Amino acid sequence: MPWALQETEVPAHHHEGMGLNLDDALARIEAAGLSRPYALSIPAEPGKAWSASYMPDKVEEMRTLYLDGSDGRVIADIGYGRFGHAAKAIEWGISVHQGQQFGLLNKLIMLTGCLAIWQLGVSALVMWWKRRPKGRLAAPPRPAGRRVYAALAAVVVPLAILYPLVGASLIAVLALDFVIRRIASAVPPSLEARP
Repeated sequence: MPWALQETEVPAHHHEGMGLNLDDALARIEAAGLSRPYALSIPAEPGKAWSASYMPDKVEEMRTLYLDGSDGRVIADIGYGRFGHAAKAIEWGISVHQGQQFGLLNKLIMLTGCLAIWQLGVSALVMWWKRRPKGRLAAPPRPAGRRVYAALAAVVVPLAILYPLVGASLIAVLALDFVIRRIASAVPPSLEARP
């Protein structure tokens, strides 16, 4: 089911009769020419609309059919072209993000991004290990110049605004760091020297 249609409620039409069954639904979907493979959603209550969605890699080709739960006729046929501008943008973004929209090239670009994130994590550990005080597991010394902090803020602040959870996690880490430094500064030097 496309994200844009997940909360769509199609009104049920109540007619006399047995109602739609699986074989009838499949026959109606095939007759309507919905491409395979499609996902069929069977309603929880009799008489409610059935839906079948074709979700290809290219969002422009997606299509969803709604069948009347009583007689099986197609009551809605919704393709990407009928989405609003926001829904189109979101569906397109999801498809690109999942590496589907542009085929193998899209998947390779997303793979490159994932590998780059892994490399950042590994290189951060390597950098910390090289900069740590000799013979101790401790934080590296602070940079001497203020320019380093300005450059760091120029990168981090926009990311924290663009991604609020990143910003919240940075605030939490800074607060924790502040508390730990306060506690560490309150410990008498004689206690620090003990094994």
